[in-house]
Amino acid sequence: MKKASFAPRARADLRAALLWYREQDIKISRRFLEAVNNCVARLVENPRIWPLQEHGARRALLQRFPYSLYYQEVKEGVRIIAVVHNHRHPDVWHSGLSDDQTFRG
Repeated sequence: MKKASFAPRARADLRAALLWYREQDIKISRRFLEAVNNCVARLVENPRIWPLQEHGARRALLQRFPYSLYYQEVKEGVRIIAVVHNHRHPDVWHSGLSDDQTFRG
C-alpha cells in the first residue's frame, strides 16, 4: 500500500500555516488540515496528476486555500517536500535546502 511522508521542511511549513489559521479561527485551521489531508490522499492514489516542475517535484494546489504542496513520487508513495503559500515567490519552496535534499528528476 502506498503512503505519504512529510520532509522536515514540509512539516515545519504545515505547522506554521496551521498555527496562523488557528490564531484566526480554530474551525478554519481544521478545514485547512482537512484540505491538506484530502490533497495528500489524492496524491497517494494518483501521484502523476499534477505536472512535473523543476527539480523533479510536482506542485499540487489545495482546494479552498491559497497553498500548494510540492512533492515527489517515491517508491513508497509520495514525499511532501514543502507546503507553500501561493503568494510567495515560486522558487521559495526549494531555497535553503541542503545538498542532501536535492531532488531526482
